[in-house]
Amino acid sequence: MRFIILSVYIFISSFAQAQETNKITLKAFIVDKANQQPVENVIVFLQENNHIGKLVDSTGVFSLSFDSSFLNDTLLVSVLGYQQMLIPLKDISYTDIPFKIELSPNAIILKDFIVEGKKIEILPILKKTFDLFGTNYPNRAHMLDGYYRSLFTEGDKITKVTEADFSLQDAGYKKTAKDNVKIKLNEIRKTIDSGNIDSTAIRFFNRVSTVREAPVNPIQNIYERNYIRLFNNPSTVFGSFKNIESKKFEVLEFNDSICHISYPTLWGSTSIKIDLRDYAILEFRRFQYNQEHLMNDVEVKFQKVEGRYYPKSIKSVSPRFINRNSDDDEMEIHYIEFPNIQTDDFKKIKFKEITPRDNSLPELPYHSEFWESYPIPLPDWVKESLKNKQPLGQQFIKKSSN
Repeated sequence: MRFIILSVYIFISSFAQAQETNKITLKAFIVDKANQQPVENVIVFLQENNHIGKLVDSTGVFSLSFDSSFLNDTLLVSVLGYQQMLIPLKDISYTDIPFKIELSPNAIILKDFIVEGKKIEILPILKKTFDLFGTNYPNRAHMLDGYYRSLFTEGDKITKVTEADFSLQDAGYKKTAKDNVKIKLNEIRKTIDSGNIDSTAIRFFNRVSTVREAPVNPIQNIYERNYIRLFNNPSTVFGSFKNIESKKFEVLEFNDSICHISYPTLWGSTSIKIDLRDYAILEFRRFQYNQEHLMNDVEVKFQKVEGRYYPKSIKSVSPRFINRNSDDDEMEIHYIEFPNIQTDDFKKIKFKEITPRDNSLPELPYHSEFWESYPIPLPDWVKESLKNKQPLGQQFIKKSSN
């Protein structure tokens, strides 16, 4: 009996040590390159896995822990007034001695700035961009083929994965999203949720969800809340760009074809990239932190098709508020990619095919042949995070058969 207990103990200890060996902790401090003084309110996060990050306090010192499978990622360091830095994780020394990051000051502008001796006014650029929405964005019905993935995380571990292939019909940016955006779910697969879930918090979250206007359907929710039509709504983060007369801007990039600027928000920043040839928005991104906790990170990209700009991808990262005891390590990440745009003759989605906006994603039979040949498979780092459970295919089959 003692031998069995000892064997179990050795196994558990070995497993725990193996888990720890996969964990890497980055210790660093951030200073101004000129005066070597600490820089505060810096946002640091992993570029591809941006649920891992934090807001640095006034000491400039921080630490980030992540799985070794993330070593191909890049650390992004950003704060208003300094040049943004991208540091490959492989280039960092992981010791008990903190890694020093030196930030160089950047130009801050109010209404204009100087580029190669020429004065550039930023407000007219933004105003012209807003005025050309009717020309640059689709004002008639179109069809988007979409790929959706959501990840639920605890720290650097993935506790649930959902993938879906869908078709989306949009009546045009000038119309409100509600009742004018139709979604047909073609295929879906889900793993079980192995996270630490508080049932009381779940019930509270569900009650709150039923009274808000945003759709429960996560694909529709992410699309409706983050598409370009919301620039016409001054109460949204998009619409806030229209109230720009008193904002201070930071130039991230400027040349003959691109104007990329950012401005500070409360505990975060917002950036916009404009194609100066068409005065169209190519990218929009917004970070928001509360102390050291990520509250929201949204990135929207657009692509040009037949003279109009359609959504290319939408990514949203936010805390998963379903556990009363959680800190900032439980996140939900939603990502939508639109690989195909149909603008002329397309097969309209019938009413009976629509996935209701007020319903969560339904369970559909798992078709392994469809997913095995799907052009966008799960990335290796997701597979790694799910290795300690049953094989990935079995997880999807188990879930869909319940």
